[in-house]
Amino acid sequence: MPRIMPALIGAVVALALATPAHAQLTSPIPAGTIYLFSVVGVMNQGGLGTYFSCTSTSPDAQNVTVEAFDGDAVASGSATLVVAAGKGVRFGTQNAASLVVDSILGSGAINGGGTARILSTSKKLLCHAFVATTAGGIPTFTPLTIVAKLKQKAAN
Repeated sequence: MPRIMPALIGAVVALALATPAHAQLTSPIPAGTIYLFSVVGVMNQGGLGTYFSCTSTSPDAQNVTVEAFDGDAVASGSATLVVAAGKGVRFGTQNAASLVVDSILGSGAINGGGTARILSTSKKLLCHAFVATTAGGIPTFTPLTIVAKLKQKAAN
């Protein structure tokens, strides 16, 4: 018993001092999903939100998940939608005037250094990401770069 106590105390101290684990862009993906795209420049602050429009090219319905991360690579919000064959959906970090958003990611504040990843149960998915103003009449859009998983090709 005396030898067990120091080991137990050491384990408790180690757990108390450990940095909490959090999801990030390179975290393992949920079983049954495919990591399709990464998006850089995600933001959710100062009247600006980030939006992800995705359309299924599959003959079958698929689950699509968008996960947003802040500038420190900490998970900021996520959402999953079932996308019917040939249909499209839009995810957003917040609601915006003049934009229909099917699912809000529940994101906290994210400066322009945020990222996102798009996961699906099928590879047959087209996506576009953009930052838009959230107030007023007609929103102003700025497109974001989407790359395959974590691999960006050089622009030529």
